[in-house]
Amino acid sequence: MTSPTNTLLIDGKDLRTDFDGLRVVGDMNLFASGNRRGQDDTVPGRRGQLGNPNLPFDAYPFSVTVDVEAETQGQLYARLAALGDGVVGTNGLVTLTRRLAAPDDASTIDYTAAGRFVLGTSLQLWNPFMGRTELQFINLDGAWRRNSDGVLCWP
Repeated sequence: MTSPTNTLLIDGKDLRTDFDGLRVVGDMNLFASGNRRGQDDTVPGRRGQLGNPNLPFDAYPFSVTVDVEAETQGQLYARLAALGDGVVGTNGLVTLTRRLAAPDDASTIDYTAAGRFVLGTSLQLWNPFMGRTELQFINLDGAWRRNSDGVLCWP
């Protein structure tokens, strides 16, 4: 049995299927969590530190490398523009959804986080009909929330 392919949705648009001429290259970097923000408590006279149980995760960046392919230069530019329109959100703010294979390997589980599209529409041209770019996002929540029950999950 083949597991469903992991993917990333930006405001509900799947990077693997909803953009003509787009092909994801390598790993989508969907398994990560932010570093803890803040610090544990230093108590005078006490060796080490007193652990603070309320340190939240901080936002973290991740990237997805994609190739954009077309039959003409004009089509390539149009596809790049459509990609930009699809990932920019509202002033860069987007809803990120990672869709991962479920333990049964027959279905998927969605996890959502608030995000920001940072950059990635500067295409490195390989020829007049193909280029590569790295889409960069920030997971503003520092983790992913499982849609089915709202549980915060790491990674």
